[in-house]
Amino acid sequence: MSKDRWNNYIKLKKEAEFAERKENTNLQLKEKAKWKTISKFQKQAKRRFKNERSKSYNNYEAIYR
Repeated sequence: MSKDRWNNYIKLKKEAEFAERKENTNLQLKEKAKWKTISKFQKQAKRRFKNERSKSYNNYEAIYR
């Protein structure tokens, strides 16, 4: 199978899944829950990174004062 045909197959498969999610309420709720979980994880990681940066900055200030 050529690369173009394979890419077209993948594209059509994604379109069919999208159409199914749009019609099926249960699938819509699952998709929403999936992205909510991803969003929560991303926000927690961002907060953790920010806290770690501020801790290391505070340690830097304490050492070089």
